[in-house]
Amino acid sequence: MAQRAALAHAEAGDPDAAHAELAPLAAARFAAVPHDNMWLATLALAAEACWRTGDIELGARLLPLLAAHAARNVTVGAAVAFGAAGRPAGLAAALAGRLDQSVSLLDAAVAANRRMGSPLWEAAAQHDLAEVLGRRDGPGDAERAEALAATASATGTALGVPRLAAPVARPHALAPRGLGA
Repeated sequence: MAQRAALAHAEAGDPDAAHAELAPLAAARFAAVPHDNMWLATLALAAEACWRTGDIELGARLLPLLAAHAARNVTVGAAVAFGAAGRPAGLAAALAGRLDQSVSLLDAAVAANRRMGSPLWEAAAQHDLAEVLGRRDGPGDAERAEALAATASATGTALGVPRLAAPVARPHALAPRGLGA
C-alpha cells in the first residue's frame, strides 16, 4: 500500500511525503516487501514514484532488484498488467546515473510492450525513453527523443492519458534532487 500512497504523493507534487512512504519499504534493500504476487508490482510502482520525484537515493536501491526482472511483465494476478519490468528498471537506472543502461532497458521495454500489444505501456516507455535520451544528450539523442515524444504524445492523446500527451520534460527539469540523502 505504501507504494501506491507514494505514487499518489508524487503525482500531487509532494516528494517529501512520497519519500516518507517509501523509506520504510526501502530498509535493507527493500527486504520489507513480501516476496509474493505483489512484489514486482510494488517495486515497479516505487520506481515510478522515485522517478516522478527525482528520489535518487531510493530509486538507485531499486535498480538491482528490478533489472534482474527486466524481461518480465509486471502483473497483479491475472487482471492487471503494468507493462514490461524493463521500464521501471530503466527509470531506476536513470536515477542511479546509469543512462546508457537506462536507455537499453527502456528500449527493451518499448519492444516488449509492443510485442504484448499494449499501446498504453509502449507509449509510457517511449515517453520515459525520450526523457532519458534528453538527459543523456548523446549524438542523435535529441532527434530520437523528439520522435519518441511525438509518438508517445499521439498515443496518449488517442487513449486519453494526459501525462503521455503532455510534452516530455526538458533535460534541466530532470535533475534529481536526492531526497533523504
